[in-house]
Amino acid sequence: LVNYALEGDFKRARQMHYYLYELFKVLCIETNPIPVKTACWALGMCEKEFRLPLCPMKPENERKLIEVLKSYNLPVVVFEGSGGAEQT
Repeated sequence: LVNYALEGDFKRARQMHYYLYELFKVLCIETNPIPVKTACWALGMCEKEFRLPLCPMKPENERKLIEVLKSYNLPVVVFEGSGGAEQT
């Protein structure tokens, strides 16, 4: 998006903006950086650990975040207790 805008291709930048808009919205559903860290966990990039003053996302918001990540065909990994990871 930024590269398109810097190149002056505002039509493609606008298209990219609208394509990514749902992701932008869900990453702001709770106080930053909680949704970003939760998205990184859902993608298998980090552990699901939060140090104060951060806290886990509300379950309904976490579900929405994961739904949106999946809608972009991102490789969402769901962690089930201590049994490891399961690709979804």
